[in-house]
Amino acid sequence: MKLLTGYGVVLGYFYAHPTATGRQAAKDTGMTERMILRLRIDLERAGLLERVPGNDRRQKYTRLDAATAQRCAALAGGRRRG
Repeated sequence: MKLLTGYGVVLGYFYAHPTATGRQAAKDTGMTERMILRLRIDLERAGLLERVPGNDRRQKYTRLDAATAQRCAALAGGRRRG
């Protein structure tokens, strides 16, 4: 039984992997890149994620805003990679 929606999966993934690309997220979660992009855009519009420029001008990395990161840390028991 799945308890998380796609939004929860994407939010949790970017919490655990703050510098991951959409392609990496799709590969690791089993979702399509298009689905990751759609969910990430919705989460950005809701103010839960923000994209920041990476080293390569074509890539953007996503990070959680401070308040969301604190909520995710509390739920995850403070586990974070990356």
